[in-house]
Amino acid sequence: GGWDVSQGVQMTWSKGDIWQACIQLPAETVFHYKYVLCDSERDGKVGEVMWQEGSNRLLAVGKEGAHEIRDFWGLGVDDSPPAL
Repeated sequence: GGWDVSQGVQMTWSKGDIWQACIQLPAETVFHYKYVLCDSERDGKVGEVMWQEGSNRLLAVGKEGAHEIRDFWGLGVDDSPPAL
């Protein structure tokens, strides 16, 4: 999304408080990213926004093929995203 929240990848929730998204990225590139919580307004525009704290995350994409990335909101497995 180029740090534009309205252009970001929307994730879907699944059982066990797991959020998922499937995206295609060019092979052998590096991406910086963060998670952000967005509260939608009725007209579909982005309302209240909360960016993940801390440094940007870094993803180095290897050769072509499927890759599964597992992350957490905070620094450890017990860090759940806060409610908006």
